[in-house]
Amino acid sequence: MPVNRAAAVVSELLFSSGFQPIYHMENPSRQSWQGILESLSTILGSKEEGPLPTIPFEKWLTRVKEFGDDQEYNKALKVLQFLEHDFIRMASGDVILRTTNAKLDSPTMVRSTALDKKHLEEYCDYWKRQGFLL
Repeated sequence: MPVNRAAAVVSELLFSSGFQPIYHMENPSRQSWQGILESLSTILGSKEEGPLPTIPFEKWLTRVKEFGDDQEYNKALKVLQFLEHDFIRMASGDVILRTTNAKLDSPTMVRSTALDKKHLEEYCDYWKRQGFLL
C-alpha cells in the first residue's frame, strides 16, 4: 500500500467514531507477485536489452549473499533475516490479514486499489535517487 494511502488510513482509524484498539492494515486488493515482477522487469530493464530476466527467489537470495558483506554496498543484507525466514510466507498470500474492521472505519482502505505500473515506476525512481538502485 503506498505510504500516502497508509497515512490516510491510519488517520481515519485514529479519528473514527468506532475506534478499536487493534486494526489490521494491508492493501485489500490482492495481486500476484508474477504481475509485480513482470512490471518491475520492464521498468528496470533497458530499451536496448529489454526487460530484466527474472530468476527464482532462492537463486536471487544466493546472489544477494554472494554480493558481499558490506551493508552500505549490499543494502539487502539489512533485511536478510526477514528475506530468509519470513518473506515467502508473508508475500505469497499465505498470510492474509483480517481487514474487516479497518474497512468499516476507513473509506480509504475500502477504495484502495492494486499497485499499478505507475506506482512501481515512482518507487523505482525514488529508490534510484536514494542510491538503492543503480
